[in-house]
Amino acid sequence: MGNKLLKIFLPFFIICTYSQAQSELKKIDEIIEKIKIKRAGISNDEIKNLKDPFYYKNGYKKSIKRKNYKNRTISSRYKLYAILNEKAKINGKWYKLGSKIKGYKLYKICTNCVKLKKGGKIVTLYLHRKSKKISISGN
Repeated sequence: MGNKLLKIFLPFFIICTYSQAQSELKKIDEIIEKIKIKRAGISNDEIKNLKDPFYYKNGYKKSIKRKNYKNRTISSRYKLYAILNEKAKINGKWYKLGSKIKGYKLYKICTNCVKLKKGGKIVTLYLHRKSKKISISGN
């Protein structure tokens, strides 16, 4: 008796499961088609004209004040990417100790920074890519 019931209900169960799976696949296909539709956004010019969405405690943006304008140009001119085997990759090129880089001499390589020297100015470039830690000191 059990085998007869199994022979009757098994095909019915398979058909129901298959049709339910097909309807689920149709729903997934519909969702994918909706995602493919290109949505219109705002233009880059409109983005540039947007107001700053952040609230500042003092009512204004904090800005970094620098004593010397030259510090800013030096920090944007040099970028340390890597340190390996007493060599440093600065601005996409590898330099060894004592090399000249746009008038500065690479005089010290540390584990996470390098020091460039030009006259009395010392430029320290740090390896951390996310932070822009560049300090300039005079001797």
